[in-house]
Amino acid sequence: MGDKTATIPAIVHLTAATHLTIKLTPSNFPVWRKHVLSTLTGLDLQHFIDGSSTPPTNTSADYAAWYRQDQILFSAILGSCTDAIQPLLASADTSREAWTRLNTTYANVSRSRIISLKSKLSTNPRGTRNIADYLREMRTIADDLALAQNPIKDEDLMIHIVNQLGDSFKPIVAAIKARDTTITYSELHDKLVDYETHLKQSEVALPEIITANYTYASRNGSTNPNRPNESYGPNSRPNHGSRNGPRNSRSQWSRSQNNHTGNRSYRANSYCQFCSLNGHDTKDCRKLARFLRDNNITTNTGPTINTTTTNANMVPPSWIFDTGASDHAVLNQSHVQTPREYGGPDEILLGDGTNLKITHIGDSKIPTLSRPLTLSRVLCVPTLQRNLVSVAKLCKTNKVSVEFFPSCFFCEGSNHGGASTSGSERQ
Repeated sequence: MGDKTATIPAIVHLTAATHLTIKLTPSNFPVWRKHVLSTLTGLDLQHFIDGSSTPPTNTSADYAAWYRQDQILFSAILGSCTDAIQPLLASADTSREAWTRLNTTYANVSRSRIISLKSKLSTNPRGTRNIADYLREMRTIADDLALAQNPIKDEDLMIHIVNQLGDSFKPIVAAIKARDTTITYSELHDKLVDYETHLKQSEVALPEIITANYTYASRNGSTNPNRPNESYGPNSRPNHGSRNGPRNSRSQWSRSQNNHTGNRSYRANSYCQFCSLNGHDTKDCRKLARFLRDNNITTNTGPTINTTTTNANMVPPSWIFDTGASDHAVLNQSHVQTPREYGGPDEILLGDGTNLKITHIGDSKIPTLSRPLTLSRVLCVPTLQRNLVSVAKLCKTNKVSVEFFPSCFFCEGSNHGGASTSGSERQ
């Protein structure tokens, strides 16, 4: 309370419907409080609630006018509260008492609340959220701290923001940190939104045809180079040929060990899966070789995917395409974009019954000739021995089909044509 005695020059009439139009709810107190203070300051009535003046004694000649004005103000504040909050003010006698109760209930938070807000501000990475939503959330946290009488400077808020934007924003962050003058929050907002738009518009088109060496392993460990090709797509399942074939065996990617003699009987029985002609094997097909050469594609000699461009912010991984895997998985979180801690209860279950712990989750991309293939929700499993691509999930996410040949495979989008095997998706 101040030592200045309130003087009432004239009664000011105000109502909630006319002057205090924002209804107070448990979640909008900062906005409501600012609205009320601004209105009362404009009407020169703020001293009734902020304690900057002392009310006259009830024996004073000014008391009747002061009391009338105070009750008008109290009625307006009560009317600006929602039904759930109004009972809190039912026993208050003055507008000052009502204002104090509301501040005590909604603004005076515990020390632990302040620590929690500060911790959230410093450990709130952007992840996959767009810039506008992310900045809005960070500003809300800063506003909550201000409401708790522990405001944070705009410069400190912007430091928290730029340090948690992710690798894709490193160029703009470096430029902001190199400035000689302080950037305002509104300038930061505009620059980050513009840069996000630039990133979306400048995505580089990368190859869509992927090649790798392939060896089919049967249950007895032998290889079959003349086995019918397999196709996978968003709505297909692998065609393993004979009903008695190894339907549950997994594909293994390695350098081809087939050493064909090229004798006449073999050539007579050979069939090319690429050009659909008899007399030569797919790996000896001149048409396929010319196609690969014209498209600047080379087959690998190890279990890797042929790529020409990689994301500068990721370590280019080697992938094994697994037709039996339900999810993509990597050994190292550096192989995914913006890795975040995995909070789920699941573990990777291997074919031998071994369970492997999942530590992080993120997204990745496989560069291709026309557009990158997206790998969504890639699991980081440090104890895994290979980086795996789930063929079924790849096809479903990217709307592509994968066709296997004895010595290579092709991944094609539906707009490129090409043969594929139709059928229900394997569960």
